[in-house]
Amino acid sequence: MNFLYRMVVMAVLVVACFSVDALGQDGFDNLKERIEREGFMDQRLSVLRSQASRSTFTAEQVAELMDLFNFSPDKIKALGILRNRIEDPENAYVIVERFSFDSDKKIAARQLDGIESALPKPPRMTKRTVCWGSGPGRYCYTEYIQQ
Repeated sequence: MNFLYRMVVMAVLVVACFSVDALGQDGFDNLKERIEREGFMDQRLSVLRSQASRSTFTAEQVAELMDLFNFSPDKIKALGILRNRIEDPENAYVIVERFSFDSDKKIAARQLDGIESALPKPPRMTKRTVCWGSGPGRYCYTEYIQQ
């Protein structure tokens, strides 16, 4: 019981220390407004870059943010900023579908190929059983080692 309690506490601490804030709907709407207020594309990308450094996004949110940019090269730049901040890369098709031209879709698909979720991953644990003695006097215990 004591070991299990320590493992749970350690897992919570690991997640708390390494997690980033997922952007809720209010924060997302605020970000969209901030981007829309900017007049130049470089300034819009700068706002996006600033928020992306401390938040994660769903694929749908990334697609909505890309829609705030008028031209494909700017959308591709926005995708480049956000590609490693996507929580659900299995839904990346939503992002690719937002592009009109096949060439842009291919570029976007290449950028999204092989990305992993931006959500923190739980620590990997290995299990090792240690025994000594034989017969009825045999004792064993199991160690869980974090990698």
